[in-house]
Amino acid sequence: MVPGVICAVVTPFDGDGIDAGLLRRHLETLLASGIHGLIVAGSSGEGHALTVVERQALLDLTLSDVGGRVPVMLGASAPSTRDTAVLCRYAARAGAAGVLLTPPYYYRPTMEELRRYLGEACAAGGLPAMLYNTPDAVGTDVTPEMIAQLVTDVPLAAVKESSGKLERIAEIQRRVPGIVVYAGTDTIALPGLRAGAVGWVTGAANMIPAESVALFDAAGSGASAERLFARLRPLCAFIEESGRYVPCLKAGMAIRGWPVGAPRPPLLPLEPPLERTLRGLLAQATAGSGAPLVV
Repeated sequence: MVPGVICAVVTPFDGDGIDAGLLRRHLETLLASGIHGLIVAGSSGEGHALTVVERQALLDLTLSDVGGRVPVMLGASAPSTRDTAVLCRYAARAGAAGVLLTPPYYYRPTMEELRRYLGEACAAGGLPAMLYNTPDAVGTDVTPEMIAQLVTDVPLAAVKESSGKLERIAEIQRRVPGIVVYAGTDTIALPGLRAGAVGWVTGAANMIPAESVALFDAAGSGASAERLFARLRPLCAFIEESGRYVPCLKAGMAIRGWPVGAPRPPLLPLEPPLERTLRGLLAQATAGSGAPLVV
């Protein structure tokens, strides 16, 4: 698992289909900004709203456009073990660097059900797997204690810790010394990196890619990192707390000159009052970074 900023890439839509041209343009913007890795069809990429075939196509397009310049992972979780295993096998055949796995959403699995679900997914493709702990989204909180139990049978390589509880990062590393931990909550990105996370997995980097990389690079430098994070955190807090995360990402990208279309229904475009607030926070976050980077 690569250290650094891993962007959970939004999925550009043109009507009801994936817009390959906008995807290619956005990927070039991210790579030119220094992003260290990519995840497609995750929650920021509306993976839950994509069919299995669309996720496969999105991965193929991304791998082709990126051409090995950075690792690309696939968000492979689905409510059924069968579909998740299909996606994991496909990711391995296509050449992905790994898969991102949440607990199955809607259902709230028992520990044994979770163990079997993750175990079968990992076995299906044989790729390094990153567990995405996002209890608010999927309804299951995979605690550090549970992770320590899971890894006795499930070969998890990494954890994206998105519970918002900073202390979890050190606790996971204490209980499972061999596992890689990423900060997964934007509002604790800098504290998370300083607590021992090797990187930051983020949707916000779609809007602020260069700034996100700059934060990672400055994390150990004291005051300069604090000043940068003070600029970025209000934007991150707004998109997390608005309840409109994906619409915020896509609206923010349009503001920066990087349109990627509207979210897929049932999600709707961001409401004008929220967009006005977003515009101000985005201007604050990017102040001093020069003109928007457009490739």
